[in-house]
Amino acid sequence: MADEPSEKEVTPEEPVTSDPAPQSDAAPAEEASETPPKPVRPAEPRLNITIPSAVILVQLLFTLYFLNTSTTPFRTYVGIGIIPIVGTLVLAAWWGLSMSVHWRQRLTGLALFGAATLLPVLVSRPIAPFLLVYVLPSMTVLLVLTLVATCRLAWPERRRLLLMAMALCSVFFCFTRVAGVDGNMAPLIAWRWAGPPELGATSTTGKTAAVALNPEPEDWPAFRGARRDNRNMVSRFGVDWAANPPRELWRRPVGLGWSSFTVIGDYLFTQEQRDKEEAVVCYEVATGAEVWSNRIPERFDDVMGSGPRATPAYDKGKLYTQGATGILQCIDAATGATVWKRDLREDASMGVPQWGFSSSPLVVGGLVYAYAGAGDGKSLLAYKTENGELAWAAGKGTNGYSSPHFAEVAIAPQILQISNYGIEAFEPATGKVLWEDVWDIKSNPRVAQPYVVDFYTLIAGTGQGKGARLLKVVKEGETFVPKILWTSEKFRPYFNDYVFHDGYLYGFDGNRFACVDAANGFMRWTGDRLGGQILLLNALDMLLLLTEEGEVQLVAAYPSSIEVKGRLKALDSKTWNHPVVSRNKLFVRNDREAVCYELPPAPPREEKPKEGAH
Repeated sequence: MADEPSEKEVTPEEPVTSDPAPQSDAAPAEEASETPPKPVRPAEPRLNITIPSAVILVQLLFTLYFLNTSTTPFRTYVGIGIIPIVGTLVLAAWWGLSMSVHWRQRLTGLALFGAATLLPVLVSRPIAPFLLVYVLPSMTVLLVLTLVATCRLAWPERRRLLLMAMALCSVFFCFTRVAGVDGNMAPLIAWRWAGPPELGATSTTGKTAAVALNPEPEDWPAFRGARRDNRNMVSRFGVDWAANPPRELWRRPVGLGWSSFTVIGDYLFTQEQRDKEEAVVCYEVATGAEVWSNRIPERFDDVMGSGPRATPAYDKGKLYTQGATGILQCIDAATGATVWKRDLREDASMGVPQWGFSSSPLVVGGLVYAYAGAGDGKSLLAYKTENGELAWAAGKGTNGYSSPHFAEVAIAPQILQISNYGIEAFEPATGKVLWEDVWDIKSNPRVAQPYVVDFYTLIAGTGQGKGARLLKVVKEGETFVPKILWTSEKFRPYFNDYVFHDGYLYGFDGNRFACVDAANGFMRWTGDRLGGQILLLNALDMLLLLTEEGEVQLVAAYPSSIEVKGRLKALDSKTWNHPVVSRNKLFVRNDREAVCYELPPAPPREEKPKEGAH
């Protein structure tokens, strides 16, 4: 038994072999080993869409927050500019680091995104960069939504759809243009073919205006009225507009521009852009018919809009006008003929400011004052009214769009001028600097007028972070000394003005309507974000607002709360022009049309009972 092999041993005589596989005569084994392998399909890119989805969601939330709470241009810049740029950079970094996508495709995608974003900007010159605030977020949101919607498709199909979305977004914005900005500097877009209606050059009518030599109390002889305080002291009319609304007397097209009205008797005057000519135009109050126009071959365009910004000043039968390119004119108010003409660009040795020459002329004591802003002693210029001869030039301001302001401060007549330098006070006849409050700013120029509260105190306002301050000016010996009573960063009037009534300021903190206690600068209440301009109706204790959207609101001047008494939709497009009430007629305009309303009659006043009457 010992010599018998075990069941697990293999002897040499019995080699272990496997059964040979049957082979076909037609397909030998050698030929089967030479068949080429099937091509390997590249792996599908695996993109984590959680990150871009979260970025877009956070971007939209922050943008909506800043836009819904924005009262100043800075917050608008953050909401429509900085946040989308940051979001785009984060998305670009995510795409560039998506290693599952081939590096050539990543670079190509970034290049195509840049080209698609810049194409509408290149097409929409010259103010095209403003278009980016819409193109950039629209492009990123659309691409991320496309990624999410196509997550179950193969990569080649997703890539084609992404390219299509990018192309469609770019082409869409190529058919748009920047039509300007609103009061918070947010761009307004419109179709490229839907330009604003413009009046062409017109021929003279040959008519004349029978104007009085001196204005009457119910007239409106200059920008913001005779005292430049936007206060109507005499008008009384019915305030129940629901029962008895204002009646439209006439409506007519006008040229481009942000000029307000000057009203003298039966005539009103304004400035417009008509094609390539700046025009000063006289209209009939009763009908809106044009009486005459004075035209010069000048035109100014910027993102704010086209045409003149200033309002004519009336004095002794003459109009004094400031064009946006710097042409200062004295015009016969009866015929429209030019009496004399000066060019601020030459007299102040400067170019046209960024937003044009926007200050309205001031006429006092035989001199007409015009703000140029050249600095170095050529900020404010005074000309003789009879012949246009330069009387004096002074001032340090180099940037600003507020108008010269006459007032008696510390029992002394002065010309006040607000600019980036602060506020300067000049002796009217000589230009000697009487006092100054240095309050320098670097950006967002001052536009609003100073407000003289009484013979010693005045308020100066600044947009953005600087706010407003109350100054008291006293005379110590022969020196005028300004003292700061308070400064508030809560009230920031930009180019929306404010009024003073019974100890309170009513105006705009940025674009939000507000009431401020003038004694301490504390905010009493804030209303809606309206933008626009304001007029005080002193005899009615009412405020008349003309909003940026063209709605007229009648608001009670109450410091306790805001109370809107009446509303009237007067205009349908952006409105920055100041409203005027004269002889119970309301005049409003924008850069497209002008409207005149007859205000309802005031109810009869209740007579007080006589003493002893029963």
